[in-house]
Amino acid sequence: MKNIIGFILGVIVFSACSKTNDRAFDQSPDQRVKAVLDKYQKQIEGAQYGWMATVETKLAGNYIFHFKFSNDNRVTMYSSFDSTASSTPKESSYRLKALQQVSLLFDTYSYIHLLSDPDPSVANGELGSGYGADFEYYFDDASTTDTIKLVGRKNGTHATLIRATQQEALAVQNKQLAGAYRFDNLNANILNYWKQFTIAGTTYEMDIYAINQMRDSVTISWKNGTALQAHTAGFKYNLNGGLNIVLNKPLVNGSATISEFKNVTFNTTTSQFTATINGTAITFAGAIKGINIDNNAPTAWRDAARNLRTFWAANWFHVNGVDDPHNLTSINVNGYTYYYLMYWPSFGGNYDLFGPAFLDPTQSFLDLLYGYAVFNSPISNILGTSGVATFVNGGTPGLTSPATPIPANSPFFNARAQLRIPQGYYLVRLDSETYDMVSANDAKAWITWYLQ
Repeated sequence: MKNIIGFILGVIVFSACSKTNDRAFDQSPDQRVKAVLDKYQKQIEGAQYGWMATVETKLAGNYIFHFKFSNDNRVTMYSSFDSTASSTPKESSYRLKALQQVSLLFDTYSYIHLLSDPDPSVANGELGSGYGADFEYYFDDASTTDTIKLVGRKNGTHATLIRATQQEALAVQNKQLAGAYRFDNLNANILNYWKQFTIAGTTYEMDIYAINQMRDSVTISWKNGTALQAHTAGFKYNLNGGLNIVLNKPLVNGSATISEFKNVTFNTTTSQFTATINGTAITFAGAIKGINIDNNAPTAWRDAARNLRTFWAANWFHVNGVDDPHNLTSINVNGYTYYYLMYWPSFGGNYDLFGPAFLDPTQSFLDLLYGYAVFNSPISNILGTSGVATFVNGGTPGLTSPATPIPANSPFFNARAQLRIPQGYYLVRLDSETYDMVSANDAKAWITWYLQ
């Protein structure tokens, strides 16, 4: 027994006297955090000509910024947000701080805060959220000297900082961010669903609605004969001689290569976007018909819901650049509030149903109070030729007992009239459960249907 006790005491004494460092790291947690903060501090302030940044919003696409960070926690910035922000430098403060992740905080009001200002009168954003942007970010990737990727701490939006060149810094100071138009500006200024440009006899279509704002990528489609071709690439902006949009993976079509759109500009008089590709001037223009209309899409769209005995749902129409122009979200019927539009194939045997779904006063379930029948017998009344769907009104089906009368001034009448335009609609398949339905009249009205 004495031997055992002596052995244990010996082990304790030996362990206590050991000079070996048993810690997994050579530094304390505080020391390690400080080292990371110092590393990022050196990186952001070490960019001699500052940083060109693409800052994402949830509601208004991406904006271009130029940041110049100092070592005394001051930052000077320009922004493409408006004419003032693009031409007048603004200085404010910033901090690097270890929160759950090492973070970059813009902690006094500046141009970047305009994108999330909750007061609509300040920057025309949404009440309470602005454009859904961030001004506090954590470092997602800063493994290369010239690029820093950030993620917003509140809304999860992304920002990418790329070390600026001297030429870019001079361009910013010379107010070249003013009028800087981006791919996502095409949506706001060209009201047609399809945006196209033509060069060397080939028409290319910018799939604006497939632009991945979070990762800055765009899809460009064209046809070789009857074969549809598509190219998806990331892009970034620079200010070498004007606003340029550079693809990270050049588009190659035979002997033609597109790697950069140079000097992208918008003419407020003609409402046209222009640029040059390999020295050749091009114009981005709206089109009333896409380059790849699927003649079978209307039937496929209707059958996808009919075969599953379900329906399509949509928030509202988008017309001439305006969401919900018919003000459907204002509909209230005895406490039942508008939830979404429905299109239900074969709802009544020989007719389809088009109407609003309502949320009951207790906010517990959806209900149908009224709607309009759309004839589908014969099917040609709805599904026309050349990929165009037309809709013929068939009356008002009674959906409640007794049927709820439709108020004479209901916004739903305007939505019904929009559906029934005589030119009809093209159906654009986005995936097996999502279709865009685009006006065949001028492509300035469309609605996005989701399979329920």
